[in-house]
Amino acid sequence: MTNRLAVIAIGGNSLIKDKQHQSVEDQYQAAHDTAGHIAKMIKDGWNVAVAHGNGPQVGFILRRSELARHELHEVPLDVCGADSQGAIGYALQQSLQNHFLDMGIDQPVATIVTQTEVSTHDPAFRNPTKPIGSFMDEAEAMTRRERDKWDVVEDAGRGWRRVVASPIPVRIVEEPSVRALIAAGHIVITVGGGGIPVVADEQGHLKGIAAVIDKDFASSLLASRLGADTFIISTAVEKVALNFGKPDEKSVQHATGAWVRDVRSLLVEGTVLAFDYCTARTADLAVVPWRQWLRTYRGHERGAHYLRDVGLQDITAQVCLDQLPATKAVRTQAQFLQRWGIEELVEEGRTAWAAAAGAPNLAALRMRSRLREAESLLDIDGLGGFLALEW
Repeated sequence: MTNRLAVIAIGGNSLIKDKQHQSVEDQYQAAHDTAGHIAKMIKDGWNVAVAHGNGPQVGFILRRSELARHELHEVPLDVCGADSQGAIGYALQQSLQNHFLDMGIDQPVATIVTQTEVSTHDPAFRNPTKPIGSFMDEAEAMTRRERDKWDVVEDAGRGWRRVVASPIPVRIVEEPSVRALIAAGHIVITVGGGGIPVVADEQGHLKGIAAVIDKDFASSLLASRLGADTFIISTAVEKVALNFGKPDEKSVQHATGAWVRDVRSLLVEGTVLAFDYCTARTADLAVVPWRQWLRTYRGHERGAHYLRDVGLQDITAQVCLDQLPATKAVRTQAQFLQRWGIEELVEEGRTAWAAAAGAPNLAALRMRSRLREAESLLDIDGLGGFLALEW
């Protein structure tokens, strides 16, 4: 396979536009709309693995199960996940097939009911926090705790709810099948809802477990394992935000500028000084390869691809000057240090080292280190190329 590979994670909420559009028909229409964008990527030469959330859909299945429990057996949480994978996979698969027909694309699509292995030793199982299902009164909650061994919590005076663990995924069980289908040119729909959570016994036998796996964690694991070129998270939310849905919600896109304004407001007098790698305009990033502005670091060294070693390396990007308050001055780090006398310190170190080089003492060795550190700090192709921003 020579096409570039993208893993696209569709949020479960992105299949439900609002509370007025929650029916199966509404969700299928949303799936059709989303699939249209994916089909355009495929027509442009991408191969794609599609993951999706299932939070609202599992909630609906649980609610139907609760309402019918006096007549029918209740549906376990892991089976709810499997049910939703089939239904959402069916909607996306059929939508893609119809778009392909209209666009003249001859490419097969397959949905894989996907299990995701988690560890029974994951700390999340000792402190389950993910609420699921409907609210209960205290009497029913205590009955469920005793009879069904549920973890239940009281929710801000609104009633009691069941909570389950949200462990970190460690293995996509059907990864070999996903690989084989992608290699054969199939578009694959997989890890729905983060995958059906399962645990393995000492012999490797799998068993479903009541848990909720974060769809983005599982999708990023899949993207990393497949060596994807691009990982996309699609959601109904316009942009990433801190304190989402709260009065103090703040767009991450503008968080740096807000931080600068907050710091400046605390100063009676003085200068705010920041050093970072920057670009002049946000629009400039759109026309260069992402590898030129997205960086990873691990152990103070440049890291691997941003989909490798998920959770173990820092991911950072260029700071866009047009998202910041107007600066008093912008210089390279090399220019800034030269302006404030680093060359005098260098000359002092050079003189001291030259005088003691024949029989260096600790002070002389420190001066030699100063020379090497200054060289690194002033290297315009390295640290010296950072920008010094003053407000």
